[in-house]
Amino acid sequence: MSKKEKKWNNLNFKEKRKVYLKGTLIFLFFVGFTFIMTPSPSLDDLVKTNLTLKKDPKFKKKRASGTSYWLELYTDKGKYEIDGIDYKYLKHKVFKKHMKKGVIFEAGIKGENIYFLKYKDFEFLRFWEAKVHKMKNRTFARIVFGAGFIACLISYLFKKEIKYNNDGTETVIDFGPIILLIIILSVIIGLLTIGGSDFISGQEFMYQ
Repeated sequence: MSKKEKKWNNLNFKEKRKVYLKGTLIFLFFVGFTFIMTPSPSLDDLVKTNLTLKKDPKFKKKRASGTSYWLELYTDKGKYEIDGIDYKYLKHKVFKKHMKKGVIFEAGIKGENIYFLKYKDFEFLRFWEAKVHKMKNRTFARIVFGAGFIACLISYLFKKEIKYNNDGTETVIDFGPIILLIIILSVIIGLLTIGGSDFISGQEFMYQ
């Protein structure tokens, strides 16, 4: 038995209910977050304009709890970025070959981000594939966080210990392992629903 299991087993029912409540609130927060995560504007939401590169674009990388990648483009109308899931769908090899200082290209922008980029009728960003990726990413998150929220909430709603007779021995149902099992199952169901782990991976580019 691990230290975490021993610590959990030493908690009384009231203390475990507090953990269930905390889990309910945390999962509820993340369920709400899925409705604002990863902006996914439609083509009609974008401002289409021609931009001129004032200097070569810069590929950026930052390591924290994970690795974040983004691209900075310095144009005659200011600095723009391609980041998040959209960055994964950049045709980066062709981009690096052709997008140099002085190039004039067509872009679909919203705020300081570029979601659509075309140069000489060639699209450097897979706009629709990135949009599908965002949708599947949100779907997976909602399945997992939603399952965690429901499991913790139901566990918290029991105000007394649930007991059953096991061959003459009174046994108390521990919701902790049940919640963990439900979350694991939700991850599996989520992956099957979205079609694999590619849509939640941290890889830099989906395609070369």
